[in-house]
Amino acid sequence: RESENIYTEYKIEEILTSIFKKRNDIVLIHASSQNIDRLVSIYKASAHSNRIFVIDLYTAFILKKLSEISYAPKLPYPSYKYLKVLFTNHYYKILKNSKYKDYIYEFSKFKITIDEIKRKRRNIVLLVKPNFYNIRILKKISLYKNSTYIYSMWQGYKEEEYMKKFLSFLINYGVKIYNVHTSGHSDINTLKAMVNKLKPDILIPIHSLHPEDFKKLHKNVKILNNKEEFLF
Repeated sequence: RESENIYTEYKIEEILTSIFKKRNDIVLIHASSQNIDRLVSIYKASAHSNRIFVIDLYTAFILKKLSEISYAPKLPYPSYKYLKVLFTNHYYKILKNSKYKDYIYEFSKFKITIDEIKRKRRNIVLLVKPNFYNIRILKKISLYKNSTYIYSMWQGYKEEEYMKKFLSFLINYGVKIYNVHTSGHSDINTLKAMVNKLKPDILIPIHSLHPEDFKKLHKNVKILNNKEEFLF
C-alpha cells in the first residue's frame, strides 16, 4: 500500500515515547502480539517514559518461545524491569490445558493485577485487543478523558464491525485516540528490487491477496493453495 506513511520502527518508538510522556493517565495500545518489532518499540518507549508495559499471557508465551531460539535477538521478557504480565481466565485456561502449562509458574513471578494497574495507572501502557475479554478488563480498570488509546494496526481493520464497536466503547468514555503505525509489508518497488537482487530460480508468493500479480516480477512463479505441498 504505497499510500501509507512509511516510518521506521525507530520513528515509531520516538512518537510513542512522546505520547507516553505527555499523557497523564493509562495508555492502551492495540498492536499485534506477533509484530515483534512493534513490541520492542513499545517496550523501549515505555522504559523511556518510566511506564510499565503490560502484556497478556499469549504475548508472554510468544516472547518466551522466541527467547529459546539461540540466534534470536535480545527481546523484551517479563523479567525485564518495565514489563509485566496480566493474567486473564481466557488465556490462563488455554495455557493450563496445553503442554506448556509449566510456563504459568514462570509468568506468575512477573504478574500484575488489575488493582495494581488501577493504582499505577499513570505509569501503565496496557496492550489491548478489541474483544469481549478486554472490554471487561477495561470496565474494571475504569477509563477517563485523560486515558489514551493508540491504534497500531492497519487502518483497514477499522471498517470491521468488531472494531467499530470497540472504538465506540472507547469514544463513549472520552478516551483520546492516536494512530501510530507503519506497515510491515514491502511495497511493489521493494519486492521488485529483492527479486532482481536475488535472481531466484522460482518464486512462490506467500501471504498475498493477489499472488498472480507476482508473475509480473518473475518468469517462473508457482502459486500454491493453502496446505498444498511443493517439493523442490
